[in-house]
Amino acid sequence: MDLITPELKDSLLEGLICLEAPTINIDDTAKELGVAPTWVTMIIHQFVELQLCKATFFIGGNVRIIVTAQAHEMALRGGFTAREKYLKDSIEKLERELKQLQADFPDRAERFANILSGISTVIGLFR
Repeated sequence: MDLITPELKDSLLEGLICLEAPTINIDDTAKELGVAPTWVTMIIHQFVELQLCKATFFIGGNVRIIVTAQAHEMALRGGFTAREKYLKDSIEKLERELKQLQADFPDRAERFANILSGISTVIGLFR
């Protein structure tokens, strides 16, 4: 099953930031990225929700894009890929800290084991 990846979002974000003209065509952009046009549309809608851009959709697949300063900041900080890595690293750190607490407080071992189980499940989603 194919999924929209952080790398795909970063590619589109970088492309929008570098636009010379404020209008893109969904089909052309999808071909350039090697994905379905619906994916490009979904990602642009997410960018709008995240206030990375403003978008006006027109009949025929054209979209007028106004990129915001937040988009530039996101790209400068490593984009969606960096955000995903930070989340994964934070969850793994939490897992290590809980294991240490479990060792330090054996009377609460069962409670920590339940928390660790949940964290391990989440970490599995990132691997």
